Amino acid sequence: MTYAYLGSISESEPPANSDVSNTSNRALRNDEVYSRDVSGKEMAIYKDNSLLEYTTYGLDMIGKIKDDELHFYLKDHLGSIRATVYDNKLMSAHDYDAWGYIYDERTYESSESKFKFTEKERDEESFYDYFGARYYDARIGRWGQVEPLLKKYPQISPYVYSLDNPLIIIDPNGLDPIREQFGNINSVRKILEASIGKTFFDLGKNVFGKSAGEKSRYVYTKERGILDLPHFFAAANQSNLFGFQPAINQGIVQEFAQLIGKYTFGLFDKESAFNPEDLTSNFQGAVLGKILESNIVTEENIDKVIEFLNSLVILEPNDPSISETEVYIPSLSDYKSGIRLPLRYTIEPYYGEKVGFNNK
Repeated sequence: MTYAYLGSISESEPPANSDVSNTSNRALRNDEVYSRDVSGKEMAIYKDNSLLEYTTYGLDMIGKIKDDELHFYLKDHLGSIRATVYDNKLMSAHDYDAWGYIYDERTYESSESKFKFTEKERDEESFYDYFGARYYDARIGRWGQVEPLLKKYPQISPYVYSLDNPLIIIDPNGLDPIREQFGNINSVRKILEASIGKTFFDLGKNVFGKSAGEKSRYVYTKERGILDLPHFFAAANQSNLFGFQPAINQGIVQEFAQLIGKYTFGLFDKESAFNPEDLTSNFQGAVLGKILESNIVTEENIDKVIEFLNSLVILEPNDPSISETEVYIPSLSDYKSGIRLPLRYTIEPYYGEKVGFNNK
């Protein structure tokens, strides 16, 4: 429910506390009540004690039923609702800038839909988007409240939305490498030697992180930061077969498929899209693919892989330069405690978070 203050307010003389707290100076402006399920999703909206509309869901919010009529939402790659249609008729439409601000001259009956940028509800009075835990102001591209985990990331402004990458990242929520999953050059060699005859694509998709017991999914390199080995070997396979640039392009397409696939097909893990080490791992894998003799794991190719990784200077997981006091890399205890870590997207190598400093 929304109440409006009815007293007079001047720019030089704000109302007294007694006036603001006096409920007799307020009038009910909008009598709406939301019914939600256990996850917090809006199921129905009531206005003046009558059902106004209720939301329909498939893999996500696909439309609403209002006055017994089904309205469908048309969305972009971020999930933002761009248009509402009913019976092949356009009911509303709006275009956004990169930060979610609605262009005034490129809208049509915008008030028809309560849900707008990245599928979040926009408050008609404040023009803030409601994300559940915080409110977002698309006019300035900033949150109205600080990041709940700001103590973990002192180098990131607690008010920044999507690390200033709104065309790529939605509400921050991603996954980081896990410290316990780092391997070394010897563990990588052992896995390779046990996989002779497989393709490097099989290595990337099925071997590292699975048969390795999640102990050698990542390596920390001095020259190129953290490498995600499933990405690294899958890109090497594609580069060897189809060339360097097609492998790079395919890696980017895969990240976007993860980003939007959960909405469209439910096939991908959306939360793993554009993890900070992904693109660097794809790039280095594509470089390796040009060196390999084939896309099959052979003794000759194993030597080439080890030589390439040695050129990047792989650090031991217990190396003092990446200790917990020097570099923040999440541990299993962070995830088991229920902490959700904010997504950091960068095309630079991901070295981990320097404690109290920017990445170097």
